[in-house]
Amino acid sequence: MRSGRIDAVQVPYNPAQREVERIILPLAGDLGLGVLLMRPFGEGDLTRRPPGQVELEPLRPFGVATWGQALIKWGLSDPRVHVSLAATAQPARLAENAAAGSPPWFGPDERAYVERLATAH
Repeated sequence: MRSGRIDAVQVPYNPAQREVERIILPLAGDLGLGVLLMRPFGEGDLTRRPPGQVELEPLRPFGVATWGQALIKWGLSDPRVHVSLAATAQPARLAENAAAGSPPWFGPDERAYVERLATAH
């Protein structure tokens, strides 16, 4: 917050937790607010049973090698989202997670694919 004005909003957002798509994200977009995505892994729920490498294959052209990267890139591919906070207890995952923060971004088809994978596991 600068000068008493809100410049960013923090929201939990992932393929299983999408309530913010109805009001918060459109409002943030309209107001030009930065959106900081929290809980891209659904507090670990979405990473307990990750899809296999064969299921991730269609996402490789987007630089995705792991399920964690797919989840982070899913959130960052929404143009209203500016930053993703992905908690990890494993320092080796920092570089892996950071790699998901670069283009190319998912389009609607890839985002829908990740949503299907997330709800199937």
